[in-house]
Amino acid sequence: MVAALGALVQINIQNIDLQHQELMSLHGYGEGTPEQAEATELAVIPVAPGDGIARVFLSLGAVATVSGGQTMNPSAADIIAAVQKTNAAFTIVLPNNKNIVLAAEQAAELSDTPIAVVPSRNVAQGMAAMLAFNPDLDGEENAEAMRGALDSVRSGEITTAVRSTTIDGVDVQEGQAIAILDGELAAAAASPNDALAAMLDAAELDDGALVTLFYGAGLAEETAEAAGAAIGARTGGIEVEVHEGGQPHYHYLVSIE
Repeated sequence: MVAALGALVQINIQNIDLQHQELMSLHGYGEGTPEQAEATELAVIPVAPGDGIARVFLSLGAVATVSGGQTMNPSAADIIAAVQKTNAAFTIVLPNNKNIVLAAEQAAELSDTPIAVVPSRNVAQGMAAMLAFNPDLDGEENAEAMRGALDSVRSGEITTAVRSTTIDGVDVQEGQAIAILDGELAAAAASPNDALAAMLDAAELDDGALVTLFYGAGLAEETAEAAGAAIGARTGGIEVEVHEGGQPHYHYLVSIE
């Protein structure tokens, strides 16, 4: 189970707009418009379900992002259009959703320039893959390293139940906050923060774990800060990062390393 109360936890509420602007300037994007991109050897393009998540990917080295996620899946044509705008000789695409992997693979088949698909099934896997990116390696070497990073993280989602049901012994009432851990229903609770706490209990975190929270468009920053503080009060030796994700439908997207 999670470690004891009261241990020191670092909570980061990060504003990375300046990092984003600096990165875009380095890539020759001016104000971040991909149409201005100069030719480059290698680009990484993640699919991002929210503006905040897109900014994090860009700060980690992505050249551009494609908007998409649950209920708003981009097409192969959308992905190819983004690839063409980057003007890269080789592109790595991170779908970041199991329902977008096929479109990314179709884009790779249809593209005039090489595309390697790193089949990330959620944002947590996409972030892990992005952290494995090394600009000193070539495209294929990077794609291999990034694929190897996919299983290094666990993923969580906090959303709202649209109907009452019972799954795997968990009773869910319509309108409750529900927690999904690694694709399985983990808990139902009255509030998103309560569901998050229950999910992290179920995850049985080890000392030294890193929990990254991306809070959604409908959640106040103060609520997300409170969630980070609550994790610190409940667990020991855990580092917590809190980012504005801006994603619809999900109160939190969670990465556990």
